[in-house]
Amino acid sequence: MKSTYKLLGVFWDQRPIPEEFPELVDCEEIQDYREEYNLFDLAGYRREVKLTELLSIENVEKLNSIIKLLRKCDKAYLHIDYIPRCELPVVCNFFVRRTMQIYRYIKESVQPEIEVFVMADDRERFESICREHYTSK
Repeated sequence: MKSTYKLLGVFWDQRPIPEEFPELVDCEEIQDYREEYNLFDLAGYRREVKLTELLSIENVEKLNSIIKLLRKCDKAYLHIDYIPRCELPVVCNFFVRRTMQIYRYIKESVQPEIEVFVMADDRERFESICREHYTSK
């Protein structure tokens, strides 16, 4: 293999996934996790982190810096802003596994103080892919 290739997200390998599929919430406008506390946070300090950003992280240190910012919130949202178009089971299973590993890591890293939610741009497609994975275990 060429030394110029990068294998993104290798540190996710072998991490556990949640036993049960998390409850999805409707997609809404929530500020990015990098935004400081502001006037819009009077009703609750909520922040989102996008799946595509977490999938592109190269090391655990970067991930932990994101978790550190999420710990300041009342509620954290994992925003599923990417879903593979391919319907091959191996692709879908890998996507679900990696997504659920990320969700569990976030949930365990910020709990018990912070609620963690999952929201998806295409909720129906995401639910159908995930339910298929969780029922075929």
